[in-house]
Amino acid sequence: PQGTQYRIKASCRLCGGPLRKILDLGETPLANELLDSAEASLDQERFPLFLSQCEGCDHVQMPVVVDPERLFRSYPYVSGTSPAFVRHLGDLATKLAGDLSLDQNDLVVEVGSNDGTLLQAFQRRGCRVVGVDPARNVAAIAEERGVPTVPEFFTHELAKRLLAEHG
Repeated sequence: PQGTQYRIKASCRLCGGPLRKILDLGETPLANELLDSAEASLDQERFPLFLSQCEGCDHVQMPVVVDPERLFRSYPYVSGTSPAFVRHLGDLATKLAGDLSLDQNDLVVEVGSNDGTLLQAFQRRGCRVVGVDPARNVAAIAEERGVPTVPEFFTHELAKRLLAEHG
């Protein structure tokens, strides 16, 4: 049975066609809520984990949709902790800034900006930046690093507000 923390989609995310289950892995704790000890995890809340395939377009998807508030308001992963990933994001910013001829007049908005690591790389290239990330804990880290970050889910209304505030 579906709980208040999740729902199961009955139709395809792409074409709206009917779904059929192709792989069932049972129930599991949420990935970002895994605990260190086996004993502690025995009573941990579990969610269905399975793949479905659309009978119309063959798209394979996970139809279990967990409440985004539960998944993203407090997020344990922080981008800036991996030196290899920091280098990769710096290289990405360099490439994009060059390809798009970005300068100090340009605004870079990153949705799902985490701790602001990518946006810091754009700041170093002189761009204006703003991040959007619903995880309040990592948005606060970005703010501490000098990366303006809105700790909200990205919506049409937020897009209009960012346009009005930042151009």
